[in-house]
Amino acid sequence: MAAAAGVVLWRYRSEAAGESSTSEAERKAEKLVGGLLIGLAAVLAVGAVMEWMGGSAPRSGLPGILIAVVSLIIMLWLYVAKKQVADALNSPVLKADAFCTLSCMWLSGLFLAGSLVFSATRLALFDAVTSLAMAWVILKEGLEVWQESGCDCKS
Repeated sequence: MAAAAGVVLWRYRSEAAGESSTSEAERKAEKLVGGLLIGLAAVLAVGAVMEWMGGSAPRSGLPGILIAVVSLIIMLWLYVAKKQVADALNSPVLKADAFCTLSCMWLSGLFLAGSLVFSATRLALFDAVTSLAMAWVILKEGLEVWQESGCDCKS
């Protein structure tokens, strides 16, 4: 989620420019990242339902397998680096951004699993079901991040 990285960049630039206090910038950025996670969950869920209802299936699982493996390697490196920085700075917004990367990693893992299952069985429904499961997990994390930012909404 490049948008979450943009929020983190905005958060630190606004503080450096003296536009807002550390706690105010952190709270706003945390709320934005939570909203982005909620949006990602919605997009995943809608895409999964459309795929399920439309009965669409990829022609081959090989491109998915290759893309997912490369993505997993890059996302793992990114997640570890972001988590270390978040822990060092004790920043909830950086922690949320690291979770966005972890979510992308999970999606890549599910994409890999779906591509492998599809290649072996032609069972395309697996992709839609795993996407719905990921949407639920990401939604829960997005609501948690949103609530921690000071919102009084309930999950």
